[in-house]
Amino acid sequence: MPGLGLGSNGDTLDIQRPGSTVNLGSVNTKSDFAKNGRTITVNATMTATTVTVGGVSRTVVTVTLGSTASSNGSLLTSFTAAAMVWSPTSSVTSSAGVASSTVPATETGTPDRDF
Repeated sequence: MPGLGLGSNGDTLDIQRPGSTVNLGSVNTKSDFAKNGRTITVNATMTATTVTVGGVSRTVVTVTLGSTASSNGSLLTSFTAAAMVWSPTSSVTSSAGVASSTVPATETGTPDRDF
């Protein structure tokens, strides 16, 4: 999973697996973890579970970040507390073909250091 350095408050997570991108949208970390214009690759796991909300089945995708696979000296440490923002993509659809909402979701709770 690369983290693309887009400046002091714009690093973005992009979920990929060997051979293709997993198009879940993007996560803006609102902090600086990668040098400007650089990519960092992180080992990660992704699982999907089904939950029922209001009588309707929903899929919950959980991505867990692991160790750094490669950074080429591009990794930075951020001491800024921030709330990440996930921007979903409409390319994710339900089994009935209904597209996901594209409304951004901001991390809830007290802003913290995420990595």
